Amino acid sequence: MENKTWERIYFQETYQKPCLFYVLFGTDSMDKLAVSKSRHNIDGMPSELEVINYSKQEGERQKNYIEGFYQGLPGEFLKAKDSRLYDEVMSCSNIAVVRGEFDDSATFSYLKNTIGIVQAVMETGVKAILDLQIMQWFEPEEWSKKFFEPMSPNVFEHVVILESGENGGTWLHTRGMRKFGRPDLSIRKVTPDKMELGVEIINRFIQAFAHGVIPDEKREIKIRNSAGGIFGRLLGDYENMDFSNYYFEIDGI
Repeated sequence: MENKTWERIYFQETYQKPCLFYVLFGTDSMDKLAVSKSRHNIDGMPSELEVINYSKQEGERQKNYIEGFYQGLPGEFLKAKDSRLYDEVMSCSNIAVVRGEFDDSATFSYLKNTIGIVQAVMETGVKAILDLQIMQWFEPEEWSKKFFEPMSPNVFEHVVILESGENGGTWLHTRGMRKFGRPDLSIRKVTPDKMELGVEIINRFIQAFAHGVIPDEKREIKIRNSAGGIFGRLLGDYENMDFSNYYFEIDGI
């Protein structure tokens, strides 16, 4: 019987290419890398996936590239998470970057296979992993439990919902939907009494977009206790600093 676990149940068309980008710190023993189809739950190495090693010992250019991952906002997030882990990351001389943009995204196979490759690299003795799409840091065991050990994709774990204060309420916005080749989500000026509803709407679209639905600016968004007239607008681009992605802004909740 065909395994449907990793299907994208609403998939319509590619729309945008999914993009995955992980940085693994402390890859000093890559000669020990051993990838197993059965143990790492992969079908094979995706042709679009790159595994690239960088070392501070290879010159200033590679040193600056490595250090760029824990400077600025990613570094602030790491310090806030765990100062000990920050010190360990700072001391790492070698990293591996696992990244790819995928042509075939009719199923979640590209995601499953990439997770398996990342897991194999982590088993060489990695200290920490940065999921650059959501700018979240993980220790190896933490990452494995959240992403590798589940035998089906929990799309909500791959996306973060952020809250930012602004005049008139709270801005709810996501990072991570580029992993699925879909725009991120944004709802502005959410008042305290609408916060639960705002998160519910964001989660509804995470589920739908991740499983393949195409954003539609002309389709009215049905919301409980609403008089109607709520739509989304597709905005942004990949250079947008808030999302590193296009985003679907929902107006009028």
